[in-house]
Amino acid sequence: MVPFNPYFDPRVIMLAPRQQEVLNFIKGFVKNRSYPPTHREIKQGLNMVSCSYLNRVLNKLESMSFIKRETKRTKHNIRLLQSPYSLPILGKIAAGSPIEALNQPEEFMLMEKLMGENRYLLRVKGQSMIEENICDGDLIVCERCEQVIDGTIVVALINKQEATLKKIYYKGGKIHLKPANKDYETQVYDPEEVEIQGKFVGLIRLK
Repeated sequence: MVPFNPYFDPRVIMLAPRQQEVLNFIKGFVKNRSYPPTHREIKQGLNMVSCSYLNRVLNKLESMSFIKRETKRTKHNIRLLQSPYSLPILGKIAAGSPIEALNQPEEFMLMEKLMGENRYLLRVKGQSMIEENICDGDLIVCERCEQVIDGTIVVALINKQEATLKKIYYKGGKIHLKPANKDYETQVYDPEEVEIQGKFVGLIRLK
């Protein structure tokens, strides 16, 4: 099987930690002061040294349509094109391992197209869905739901104890939870043993 190329997978948003940090700083600055920060204020606020590096980060954010730098000569030339939104990171999820609740849930800024009602984030631990381009360390965007069709990637709670991320299939009165990794086996359960807590809708990969 040819591996997914994340740059051509519409579900994947590639945003480096420093890019996210700069975006968060700009949004917070605009919220508090009602005008955008200058390049110098971003550098000072984030303890950045290199002007060229900051420029590269801003270029990337502009190419992803998060910001627009006005051509007019002004220090405050950064404009947010769309409001970056945030979703809570509720915990970690892995194949066959318990979901790990966070004592202090984090929030993560992301693009509007991944937002929606009843959505939340989980951090992936493990490689059981690698052939779907869902890798260890990714943040997955999930949407709460209780019913899905065959082949949907779901967050499934097993016996009210363990959560796993798998493709779901209904066969012969049983629920089959299939990994996207040939090194893992499909798990089969009675319907009463499985509770669907959400479906996969996208992910953020921190490079």
